[in-house]
Amino acid sequence: MLQWQSVEHSLFHLFYRLSDASDIESAGTEYYRRKNFGPKFELVKEYAKSLPEEATVRWHSIKEELARLSDYRNALAHLTAAVDFKEDDSLELVLAPAVFLPKALIKERKKLDAEGCEQLACEFGNLARNIQELVGFLDE
Repeated sequence: MLQWQSVEHSLFHLFYRLSDASDIESAGTEYYRRKNFGPKFELVKEYAKSLPEEATVRWHSIKEELARLSDYRNALAHLTAAVDFKEDDSLELVLAPAVFLPKALIKERKKLDAEGCEQLACEFGNLARNIQELVGFLDE
C-alpha cells in the first residue's frame, strides 16, 4: 500500500502540471477533495486530453496500467493477513479475504503470497516512475 501512495502522489504531480492551478496548494485542494482514487483518476484523465500529441502515447500506456493496477490496489485494501498451511506442514503468511466475508465474495478473491505482494509493489513503483517521467517530459 505504501508503493501505491507513490502512484497517487505522482498522479497528483501530473495533475498539477496539467492543471491551470496558480500554485501547488490550490492544485492540492482541487485534487485531494476527491477522497477516492477513481474520481482523482477521472480528473486527471480529463486534464490529460490537453496533452501534446508526443505525450499521448506515454499517457495511454500509463492510463491502462493505472486502470489495471488500481483493481489490485482495491483488492489489497480488503485483504487480511492470514496463515496458510502448506502441504509440507510449513506455514506461510499470506493476504487473504477476511473470514467474515460471504462465501460468494471469498471465491472471487484470491490469496496473495509474499512473492505476489513483492511483484505488485514493484509494478506500483514502476508505474509511479513512469508517471514522474511523463511529468519530466512535459517540463522539458
